[in-house]
Amino acid sequence: MAQMDTVWFRNCTFTNNRVNDDSQTQSNPKNSSGGAMALDHGMNVVIINSVFNNNEVKKNNNSSRAVGGALAIETDWSSFIDPVVIIKNSRFTKNKVTLNVENGNAYGGAIFAGSPIDIINTLIDSNSVEFNANNGGARGGGLAIGVQSNWDGGQNQIYGYSYLINNTIADNYAGASNNGAEAGGIFIEKPEQQRGTWFNNIIWGNRSNNSSDDRHNLNWVDDNQFELVTDYNNVEYSEHYSYFMGDNSYDMDPVFYSATNYQLATGSPLIGAGKSSYNGSSAPKKDILGNDRPNPTGSNPDLGPYENALAESPYPKQVQNLVVQGGSKEVTLSWDANTETDIAKYLVYKSETKGFMPVSSDSVGETTSTSYTVTGLDNRIEYHFTVAAVNSSGYRGTFANQVSATPRYNGPNWYVAVDGSNANDGDADAPFKDLKTAIDSAKTGHTVILLAGSHSGPENREIMLHDGIGIRIIGDPNSNVEDVILDAGHNGRHFNIFGDYDTTMVFKNITFRGGSGQGDDGGGWRLAGSIRIEGGSYWDEQQQQQVEGYPSPKFIGCVWEDNHVGGDSDWGAGGAIAIRDASPIFVSCTFKNNSASMRGGAFYSQTMNSQEASSPEFRYTIFSNNSVDSQNDPTEGGAVTLEGAGEADFIDCLFEQNMARSGNSNASGGAVSLQYWQPNYGSNVLFDRCVFVNNVAQSNSSGSGAEGGALSSSTPFEMVNSVVIKNRVRGDWGVGGGIAIKINDQDGTQGHSVLINNTIVDNEVLDNNGNHAFSGGGIAAVNASSQGGLWFNNIVYGNQSGNSHSIYMDGGANIDMAYLSVDDEEGKTWFDASTMVTGNPKFKNPTSGDYRLSSASALIDAGASNYGGENAPKVDVRNYYRLGLPDIGALEAGASKYLLDMVDDIMDDKDTTFVKLAQEVKFTITTGDIDGNIVTGSNEPVKWDIFPNQKYARVSTNADTSTSGGSASATVIVTSEEKGKGFRFRVIADVGGASLRSEMYVIEEVVTGAPPPVSNLTITPSDWTNQPNFSLNWETPSWAAQRELIGAVVEITDGVNIYDDYLSFPSGDTLTNYSFTAPEAGQYTTNLWMVDELGNEDQDSAMSVTAYFDDVAPEAFQLHYPESLEEIIYTSDKPRFYWEESGDYPSGIKEWRLFIDNNLYGTYMVNDVTYDNGDIYIEAENALADGYYDWYLEAVDHAENSTMSSDTGHFGVDLSPPNISHSNPLGTIDAGSTTPTINVTVTDGASGVKHANLHYRRSGSGSGFVTVDLLGGSVSIPGSDVKENGLEYWIDAEDNVGNYDAWPGIGELHSVRVQSDRSITTADNWSNGVPGGTDSTNYLFFSIPFEVSGAKSAITSVMGPPDEFNYRLYAYNNGWQENPSSVTMGNAYFFIFDPDKYPETPNISFDFGQGTSTPTDPPYGIGVSSGQWKFFGSPYNYNVPLDNVYTEDEVNVRDAGSIYTWSGSWVSAGSSLQPWKGYIFKSGGATELNIDVRGSGFGKMSKSMDPDNIPMDANEWVIDMIATTGNARDELNAVGVRSFASDGYDPLDEFEPPAVMGDITLRIDNRDREESPDLYAMDIRKPNEAGHYWDLQVFAPTNGSRTYISFDGLGYVPEEYDIFLINKTTKQAKNLEWESSYRFANTGSDNYLKQDLRLVIGTKQFVENNNAGVNLYPDAFTLAQNYPNPFNPQTSIMISLEEDAQVDLIIYNLLGKEISRLAANELRPAGYYNFIWNGRNGIGDKVATGVYFYRALIRNTQGKVVLNKTRKMVFLK
Repeated sequence: MAQMDTVWFRNCTFTNNRVNDDSQTQSNPKNSSGGAMALDHGMNVVIINSVFNNNEVKKNNNSSRAVGGALAIETDWSSFIDPVVIIKNSRFTKNKVTLNVENGNAYGGAIFAGSPIDIINTLIDSNSVEFNANNGGARGGGLAIGVQSNWDGGQNQIYGYSYLINNTIADNYAGASNNGAEAGGIFIEKPEQQRGTWFNNIIWGNRSNNSSDDRHNLNWVDDNQFELVTDYNNVEYSEHYSYFMGDNSYDMDPVFYSATNYQLATGSPLIGAGKSSYNGSSAPKKDILGNDRPNPTGSNPDLGPYENALAESPYPKQVQNLVVQGGSKEVTLSWDANTETDIAKYLVYKSETKGFMPVSSDSVGETTSTSYTVTGLDNRIEYHFTVAAVNSSGYRGTFANQVSATPRYNGPNWYVAVDGSNANDGDADAPFKDLKTAIDSAKTGHTVILLAGSHSGPENREIMLHDGIGIRIIGDPNSNVEDVILDAGHNGRHFNIFGDYDTTMVFKNITFRGGSGQGDDGGGWRLAGSIRIEGGSYWDEQQQQQVEGYPSPKFIGCVWEDNHVGGDSDWGAGGAIAIRDASPIFVSCTFKNNSASMRGGAFYSQTMNSQEASSPEFRYTIFSNNSVDSQNDPTEGGAVTLEGAGEADFIDCLFEQNMARSGNSNASGGAVSLQYWQPNYGSNVLFDRCVFVNNVAQSNSSGSGAEGGALSSSTPFEMVNSVVIKNRVRGDWGVGGGIAIKINDQDGTQGHSVLINNTIVDNEVLDNNGNHAFSGGGIAAVNASSQGGLWFNNIVYGNQSGNSHSIYMDGGANIDMAYLSVDDEEGKTWFDASTMVTGNPKFKNPTSGDYRLSSASALIDAGASNYGGENAPKVDVRNYYRLGLPDIGALEAGASKYLLDMVDDIMDDKDTTFVKLAQEVKFTITTGDIDGNIVTGSNEPVKWDIFPNQKYARVSTNADTSTSGGSASATVIVTSEEKGKGFRFRVIADVGGASLRSEMYVIEEVVTGAPPPVSNLTITPSDWTNQPNFSLNWETPSWAAQRELIGAVVEITDGVNIYDDYLSFPSGDTLTNYSFTAPEAGQYTTNLWMVDELGNEDQDSAMSVTAYFDDVAPEAFQLHYPESLEEIIYTSDKPRFYWEESGDYPSGIKEWRLFIDNNLYGTYMVNDVTYDNGDIYIEAENALADGYYDWYLEAVDHAENSTMSSDTGHFGVDLSPPNISHSNPLGTIDAGSTTPTINVTVTDGASGVKHANLHYRRSGSGSGFVTVDLLGGSVSIPGSDVKENGLEYWIDAEDNVGNYDAWPGIGELHSVRVQSDRSITTADNWSNGVPGGTDSTNYLFFSIPFEVSGAKSAITSVMGPPDEFNYRLYAYNNGWQENPSSVTMGNAYFFIFDPDKYPETPNISFDFGQGTSTPTDPPYGIGVSSGQWKFFGSPYNYNVPLDNVYTEDEVNVRDAGSIYTWSGSWVSAGSSLQPWKGYIFKSGGATELNIDVRGSGFGKMSKSMDPDNIPMDANEWVIDMIATTGNARDELNAVGVRSFASDGYDPLDEFEPPAVMGDITLRIDNRDREESPDLYAMDIRKPNEAGHYWDLQVFAPTNGSRTYISFDGLGYVPEEYDIFLINKTTKQAKNLEWESSYRFANTGSDNYLKQDLRLVIGTKQFVENNNAGVNLYPDAFTLAQNYPNPFNPQTSIMISLEEDAQVDLIIYNLLGKEISRLAANELRPAGYYNFIWNGRNGIGDKVATGVYFYRALIRNTQGKVVLNKTRKMVFLK
C-alpha cells in the first residue's frame, strides 16, 4: 500500500476554536466539522500529550451535518493509503457540536472518526452534542465512530478499524429537542464494517435526554453485527450492552478522585482490574501522566488513562449479583460472597430515591452472611437497596449495583373495596379495587373479602376459576349481604368455575346482581346469567388441554338477584346459575328476580357424564320471583330446572312467586322442573320440609298448555313434610295446579314418586280466560299407569280445576295411596277408602297462610307411622317432633321442638308422692329427640316455679337456668313448718317455648276439702275481637272451712291445647279479676276454680266463659269482573262487580268493602251481596265519571280483620279523547301558488276514533271554516284558499264514546304565515297617493300591516334623504326620533312632506316588495311600558275590533290606558284597529298588548267599559273641553265627576297624547299627584261636597290667531258650585258661568305660546281656597294692561268686575276714531274677563301698525258709571 507522511501534534492546546456556518446558504449546504481540527482524505496523524478544550461546531443555516466538536476525521479514507489517526495521552474536554437546522444530524461532541483511529491513554470528558430542530438527531456526546469499510483494487472489502485502550469516556452528553438523542458516551455507526480491539476503558456517567431510551453510554447494536473485540472494560448500565460486555467486563462505580478529577481513588475497584495485553494488543507502558504502567511491576494495569500506585485496591471488591425478593412490609436481599478472605461484614443500605448515593443514615443493618431481610417497610412503596463489603481493616468496598423492590401484601385475607386500587396491596388498609386482582393474588386456603358497596366493571365479572385452588370469597363480615354487591351490569357472568373444586371453595354473604350470560355455550344454548359451574371433561385455558374435574363449591348466605340469560332469539338456561356435571352446595341462600328465556329462571342443572351426575344440594334457601319467559319456545322451571339430576336435595327451602311462561308454546314447573332421568344416574330428587307458594306455570298461546304450578317432574322424586299452596297453571290446557308428575320408565326401570306428610292445598288450574278448567288442581299424574309410587299422610284439599279438583290420574294408577285427606275421592278407585279422612281439614287460618290443624280437625293423629315400607317423618315441616301417631299433613298439631322429660330423685313410685317436712328433692329435665337421645346442643333457657306457690316449698337459688348439655336440674326445699302439712304442689319448668309440669306432691299427709266455685264469672270483651287480650271478673264465694284462699287456677283450652295459669292471691286477700292473652285465633273455653292454702282444688267446681279471638284475615280471593286483561273493558257508569267467594276462620265474614281508585265506594253486609255459583257480586249504586278505574275489595270478618283482594281490577269508562299527532305543521308558505298538504295521525287507545276533521280558513276572513275528513289520510288545502293575509287551521277528533279533543288544543288554532305573491305598496290604502301637506292636519300617521324588508329604503328611493324642507319621517320612543334607522311592521310613524317639492310625482306611492303575513296564534304581542307612549300599528291587513286588543291581564286596551290615532289631530281610535293606520297607547300599568284576531271560539274579547251609556246621577257631571286655533283642534279633553270613578288613575281617565309640532295641545297636568303622575286628556274623579280643581296647560303655535277653549256640559254642574277658569300665567280669572269659553291671542317671540290655567268647580269657599293666588272675586272695577304689549298679531285685554255690570270695550286710533268695539253694553256678572283684539277693524280689515288706545266704560246695574278708563297699546309689524 502507498504510504503517506505523518503529521504530528505534540504538547498542543486547542482552545475556543469555532466552526460556524453563518456565511453558508441553503442553496449550497455543506457539512460543518472539526471545531478545532478537521482531517480529510484519510491522513496519517499522531496527536500526543495535547488538550482540546471548549471548541465548537455550530450549524444554523442548512440541512447537512455537524460533526466533531474538537476533531473531525472524514470518512473518505482509502485502503491504498492505509491511513490512521493516533491519539495518545491527550484530553478532550468541554467541546461541543450544535445543530439548529431540520433534516440533519450532529455527531461526536469531542471526536468524530470516519477513518481508522487509535485512542490510547486519553480522557474524553464533559463534551456534548445537541440537536435543536426536527427530523434529525444528536449522537455520541463524547465520541462518534463511523469507520466504514472500503474496497481494494480487487474489489475486496477492507474493514476499517478502531482501537480504544486505557481511555476514560465520562460525563459526556447527547441532547435533542425531538427525543432523538443517542449515546451520551460513544456512538458506534455501522459496527458490522469495523474491526478492532477495545479494552481497559472506563465508559461512565454519560447521559442522553432521550426519554424512551436509557442506554446512555453506548447506542444499541445488534449482537450479530458487532465485530469489535471488547473486554476488561467498565461500562455503566451494562445490562443494555450485551454485545459489548466480555466475560471480564465490569459495571462498577469507578470511584474517581472527584467530579473533575478522573484519576482512580484508592478505593476504586478498577485498580489492577485491567489486562496488560488482550487480543494481540498491549496496554501502554506509561499512563497519561507518564507514570509507569502497570505499577508496581508485575501487577495488572488499572483501567482508564491514569495508573494508581497501588497494585490493587485495599478496599473490598464490589458485591456481585445482588438480588431482592419482596414480601409483605419486608424484602430479603441476597448476594454472592466476596472472594477476598478478609471480609468482616456486609453493610446494607436503603433509600426511596433511585440511584441514591448511600450515606450513613441510609444504613439499615449489617450481616456476616450473604442475605439480609429488611423489615418495617411500607407496602406499595418502591425501595432501592445496595450492599457493600467491609474487610477486617475497616475498608468499605464499592457499593453493589442497586436493586429495587416494592413490598407487597401476601394474604391470607385479601380485601376488595369499591374505592380501592389495584395498585394497592389488598390488605384491610389498602384494598384492591377489583375482585379479579384479589383472586389472582390468593393462594390455597386464602380468603377474599368483598367490602360493602357495589362492585362493578370488567374486572369484577367474567372471572374464570379453573385451577382448583380452594379459596373463600366472602362478603364483608361486618355488613349485611344486601350491602355487598357484585354487579355485572348485564355485561357478562360473574364467575365461570371449571375444575376440581371441592367444598373448600366457598362463597359467602355476597349479592350477585346484574349477571347476563354471553355467547354460545354449546348447541345454541346460553348458560348461567351469574355463575357457570362445569365439570367433566373440559378445555383448560391455562393448561391448554382437556382435563376432568367435578366441582362442588359451597355457597353460604348468598343472594342472586336481577340476573338473566337468553332472549327471544336464543335459548337461555339458569338465570343465575347453571351447572354441568357439578354438585355445588347452597346454604341459607336467596334467589330472587332472576330470569332465563327457557329453563331454570334461577338455577339450571345438567348431567353430561353419567359417571358423575350433577347432584346439587340446597338447604334453607329461598327462591322468589324468578321466571322463565319466552315468546316462542317452551319454558321449564320458573326457579329451578334439573336435567338428569343425581341425588339432588332441597331441604328447608322456600319457593314463592316464581313463574314459567311461554308466549307460543308449553310451560311447565312454575317453581321446579325435573327432566330426563337415567337409572344409572341414581336419580332421586328430595324435597324435605319445603314450601311452594304462589308459583305459576302459564302458556299464553292457543293450543299450548301448562303443567305443574309448583313442580313438574319427569324424574323420580321424593317430597316429604312439604307445603304446596296457592300455586296455579294457566293455559289453553293445563294439569297439576300444584304438582304435575309424568315419570316414564327408562330402559325397563319404572320411576317412582314418594309423597309423605305433605299439605297440598288451594292450588288451581285455569284456562286463558281465568276460569277453572281441565284437571288436577292439586296433583296430576300423567301416564300414571307407567309410574310407581307411594303416597300417604298427605292433605290434598281445596284445589280447583275443571274436574278432578285435587288429584287427577291419567290412564289408571300404580301408585299406592293411603291415609289421605282428599276432597274429591268419590268414585275414584285408586283411593283406599278405609284410610281416607273425609271432610274439611279445618286449618287454623288458611287465608293468612296458617295451615296448622285446628283443634277440631279430624286429621290429628289420623296418619300412619309406617306404610308401604316407608316411615313417616319424625319431625314436621318446622322441624318439630311429631308425638304419638302422626297427623296427616306437613304441620303436626301440638308438635314440640324437643321431647321433654322431668324426673325426681325420690325412689318411691306412687301416683301421689309424699314428701317430708324439710326434705330436699332434686328435679332434672332433659331435652330429647324422637329416638330417646339427649339433644346435647339444645341450650334452651329454663325457668323454674312451684304450683300453686312457693309458700311451703321453694326452688333453691342455684337452679340451672339453661339446658346446657341437654339437661337442667333444680332442688326443691320443703318447709319445716308444721302448718305446711297437707300442702299439695307441682314443679313447673318452662323450657324454651314449652312448659313441663311434674306429678302432684303432698307434704306428709292429705287434707281434704276444696273451695266452692266462684259466682258471676264474666269475660271482656265478650264478642269477637282481633285483640288477644281478655279479662275475667268474678265474685269470691263464702266458705265454711275457713281455710285461706291462696289463688285460683285458670284453664284456657281450644279443645286440643290447654293453657293453664295459677293466679296467686296476696297474703290475706283475694283477687276477683284476671287478664290473659289468647295464644292464637280461635274460641277458647276459659275455666276458673279456687285453690286453698293447702293446694286443695276441685276442677269440677270450675265456672266457664268463652273468649272469641280472631286475628286472622279472611281468605285470599280474586276479582273476576270487570278485569281488563288483553284489552280494556269498558263498562256502564254503574257496573256490576264480581269476585271469588271466600271464607274466614274462625269468626266468619261480616262485610265487604268496595274501593274504587283507593276511595271507599261502598260497604256491603253478607246479606247485601248476591252469591252466584262460586262468585259474589254487587250492583254499583252511584254513577262513575268517565275514566279508567282500579278497583279492589276488602273482606272484613266479625273481628274487624280484613283482607284485600289478591289482585286489582281495571276497567274503563272511556274518558280520554283521541290522540292527534301532527308533527309537521305548516310554517311559511307562498300565496296562491302552493297546495299545502296536511299529514295527521289520529289514534284512540280506548274506544277508537269516530271522526277526525281538518278545519281551515283565510286569516281575517271572519267567515266559517272549510271542514275536511282526515280519516282517509292526508289532505291538501287548495292554493286558491292560500291568500296573503295568512291561513288558519285546526284539527279535531272524537272517539266512539264521545270524548273530544282538538289540535293544537281545544279553542286553539294554528296560524300559517303566507308570503304575498305581489308587492305590498301604499297604493293598497292610498290609491291616489300618499297624502301630503305641511299643515298638521295633513300629517300622515301610518304603519305597515305586513312583514317586509327594506321599508325605509323604499321610502328614501322615492323621496330621497329626509330633510326639514322636503319631507320628514318621525318615530317615537320616549320622545320624538326624526329619521329612524328602519321602518318595520308593528310600529307607527309620522310622515310629513311638501307636495310642492315633488311636482313630478303627483301621486306618491311606496313599493315595499313582497310581504309576509303575521301569525294570528298566538296573538301578536306589543311590549309597552307604564307611563310611556307606544307608537304602534296593526300587523294585520284587515280591521281588528278594539274589543280584541287587551293586556296581559286581559283588560281591554281602552280601559288599560289611553289609545289614539291621528286625523289632522289626535282623535279617538274608534272601534277597531285599521291596517296602515298608526296608533299610540300609554299604559296605566300593563306591559304588553295582545292583538287577538282569532275570532269567536278561539280568540279572547275584552269589552271596554262605556261610561257614556251609564246615566249620570244628579251629583255627576262631565265637562268636555275643546281647544282650537286656526285649523288645529284638540277635542279629546274632559273633566268631571262620576260616582264609580276614583280620584287616582282609573279606566275613565285618559293620558294626554304627545304634542305634535304645529298642533294645539290642551292637557291636564296631574304630574304632582302620588298615583300615576302624568299629563292627562281626561280626568274624571269621585264626587264630593266641596268640589275639585284641575290644572290645565295650553300650548298654541304663535300663528297670529286666537286660541279658543270651550267648555261643554257646564249646565250639569250643581247650581251651588262656582266655576272659574284661572290663568296662572296672566294672573287672571274668568267666571265660566257667564261665558262657557275662553280665548287668548297666540302672540309671542317663541314658536309656541304656553298658558297655565286652573279650572276650579266647587263651593265658593273651595274656589277661594284653590284660586292659585288669583283673586277670583274682584274687589274693584279695573282695566288691566293688555298682554302681550307690544303685540302682533293679537293681544288680550283683561277687565275685572267687582259686581254685575254693563261693559263697553272700544279700540281707538291716535286720532280718536273708533276702530273696533270688543264689548257693546254687555251685562256680565262679577268676575274677570279676557278680550282678544286681533288688529282688525269692525269690518274685519287689518289696521295699520302703530299706537292704539282701548277704553272701558262700565256701569253698575243702576246705570251708574263705575269705571271709565283708557290705556295705550302698540301694534307691531
